Amino acid sequence: MDPTSACRLAIRVPAYVEQRPDGLDDYHVTANFMRVVDKDIFNWMGFYDCLVEDIVHGKDQALEVTFFDKTKDETVHIDSDSALLHAFDVYWDSRRVPLIVEVVDTGPRLLQSQVCNANASSDTQSVVSTEQS
Repeated sequence: MDPTSACRLAIRVPAYVEQRPDGLDDYHVTANFMRVVDKDIFNWMGFYDCLVEDIVHGKDQALEVTFFDKTKDETVHIDSDSALLHAFDVYWDSRRVPLIVEVVDTGPRLLQSQVCNANASSDTQSVVSTEQS
């Protein structure tokens, strides 16, 4: 590895619930990983494949990778090589890129949670309108 292009990736995976194929849930605690990579030969698809292998998740779940862009003061979603290179550029002075990898629902549970949230918000609205009358 070329020492002039080496960079550390500080990867944080917040606590999440894994959806197992048998319908049961596995709870995972927050985990932190550190990787040293060569930014000149590092690419998004290879990195994402490594994350998929390392982070256990269900078939109806996906991984979302983000970082805090301190130049724009906002959280940026990484889904391409250009976004990953931008993360390297932002944190190049410290050579340590802090990444957040979240496990998110993409299947039936996502729809179920959206329906539950919609019902909860309509219940809240009816309580508020009742209190106002």
